[in-house]
Amino acid sequence: MRLTCEILSKKPILWEPGKHSLAEVLRKTRLEKGLLQREAAKIIGCDQCSYHNWETEYSSPVIEYSRKIRKFLGRNAQFLDDSLREFKEDYLTIDELCWKLPMNKNTFESFVRRTLKMNLPKNISGKAWLFFKKEIAYIRSEMKRRGFKPRKPLSFD
Repeated sequence: MRLTCEILSKKPILWEPGKHSLAEVLRKTRLEKGLLQREAAKIIGCDQCSYHNWETEYSSPVIEYSRKIRKFLGRNAQFLDDSLREFKEDYLTIDELCWKLPMNKNTFESFVRRTLKMNLPKNISGKAWLFFKKEIAYIRSEMKRRGFKPRKPLSFD
């Protein structure tokens, strides 16, 4: 037997694009699909406890889950706050980007900081080093202008 329970708040949520937390949108998507937390967690590929923590805003998912979460959210990703780009847009991690370029991480970091004068954090750490379409387009044009040739096309494949 499957029971679903939803707490009705006095003030309904107005769903506006770009205004909601990941927890709100995860819950909305899960309930629209008629899933339990454990079923949503299985689709995403995490354990139920982690999913529960994300939905209750006790913790945030690590970057490795962002692509699966984006796929799970589908069209509902539009409701996410604009600061949560990794759940709304496709990206390349620094490892993926460096693999496609003719340079290692240190050379790439130096190129991005010194040559392109892009503002990046001092340490290479997961979420901080994601490159979205806009940044990749800029890097691609600057590399071409400076005569660098990537090993592979800078795409999201």
